[in-house]
Amino acid sequence: MWGHSGNTYCSTTITGYLILALYFKITTGSLFHLANGYFY
Repeated sequence: MWGHSGNTYCSTTITGYLILALYFKITTGSLFHLANGYFY
């Protein structure tokens, strides 16, 4: 499951970046949606 420490760290970092990117996209999308609801 864990494999070598280097590969585990690398895959964990990549997964973390993907989760952060997805979370950032969702939150910014929600903010834009709220902004559109307020201003238009």
